[in-house]
Amino acid sequence: MKQFVLDVGSHSLKMYGIADTAATLIDTLTWHVLEETNQFDLVHRSLRSILKKTPENSLIKAIGTEALRRKPHLRKIAFEVFSSCGIPLKVITQDEEAQLIRKAFLKMHRNLDLDVVNVGGGSIQIIHRDNRMTLLDFGISDLNIKFSLNQSPQSRRIAECIEWIGSRLPADLHEFAYTGGELTYLNRLNIETYDSWCKRSSFESMATRLALLDTEGLESLSPHDPKWMRGSIASNCIVIGLLNKSLTNQFYASDLNITNGFLGNFEEIEC
Repeated sequence: MKQFVLDVGSHSLKMYGIADTAATLIDTLTWHVLEETNQFDLVHRSLRSILKKTPENSLIKAIGTEALRRKPHLRKIAFEVFSSCGIPLKVITQDEEAQLIRKAFLKMHRNLDLDVVNVGGGSIQIIHRDNRMTLLDFGISDLNIKFSLNQSPQSRRIAECIEWIGSRLPADLHEFAYTGGELTYLNRLNIETYDSWCKRSSFESMATRLALLDTEGLESLSPHDPKWMRGSIASNCIVIGLLNKSLTNQFYASDLNITNGFLGNFEEIEC
């Protein structure tokens, strides 16, 4: 029997195969659940779709984050649908989410003295290098809606978005790691990195280029399913806001996810 963790985020569903030393991404299904209206159909259809990628008799545990924290109605739907599929679901707090990414980063990069940033569809966790936490109650889906970032290039209010993000970030940011698939994203776009470090100049050049693309153009560049790129403009704005606030000229791109915090401890997921 194989073990899997399904990360039920506000931006996407991510299925990971779990072993003692590695979490392998099996599939990503982007759903932008905070931006959808027919949520029961979306949850049911998306779960059935992603389960097709896992072998029969797999042991699957699901972890829910901001979308399920924020929306009681959606949380109820999710528990009903997951229960009907025999999958236990646990909704974790934002603090627990931050602790998991901190644990994962320390396990993999103990020699890097960085702030660690974990961004989701509806929340952001910043784990400072002295272990303090900054928990922000907005994420990619919120920025998409507020600043029309997944609309036409002419409709996107990117400069306004970056300024707004900067006004909400903590003043004492240092060099940071940006987690959640960022390295795969940069590699897909052929952005040069040095031992996972990305220069500000390279990133800003890429962000400017992507900001001019329509939805179809963005989706053609996706490292996962096409809809995944509908969060790329918002994510780029967050990175630039972080670079501006920290007064740094580079950041560390990481593929770590909260699921990596469970490596070797699958039994810790108490659903």
